[in-house]
Amino acid sequence: MIIKVALTCVVAALGMGVLTSGPATAGESTATASVRIVDRPAVLRPDGGVRLTIAAKCDSRLQAFELDVSVAQYQASGSVFRLAPPAVVVCDGFRHRQRVIVYPSTGAFAPGNAAVSIFVGFYDPQEDQDLGRQDAATITVVQK
Repeated sequence: MIIKVALTCVVAALGMGVLTSGPATAGESTATASVRIVDRPAVLRPDGGVRLTIAAKCDSRLQAFELDVSVAQYQASGSVFRLAPPAVVVCDGFRHRQRVIVYPSTGAFAPGNAAVSIFVGFYDPQEDQDLGRQDAATITVVQK
């Protein structure tokens, strides 16, 4: 009898695990999105801009409407700001990389360390809300 009860509990627990691990219903789904700085070091271009690569991944139901990238060194800083349309990153469930060039608005970029931050704003029409994703890092800028 004890074995039968224990076996029934195990089967019930497994059954509950199977039920709760299935696909989420439309009301339960949560859109996902991520952004990050990739391909370090960044490159100092001959025209004074810093080229870096970002990667973004977002569910197809999201719309990427804002991209902000900032680079700061002790003697210089600059940023890039883009608004949709067109979409600032592709949202199709796959990770996409894109190169961004940031020119200094003050001072001049030089080889060495730089603080970089990125922000991408997404709109979820199903939930009627905005989502923000960001990444920040100290990276090395090299001259090529």
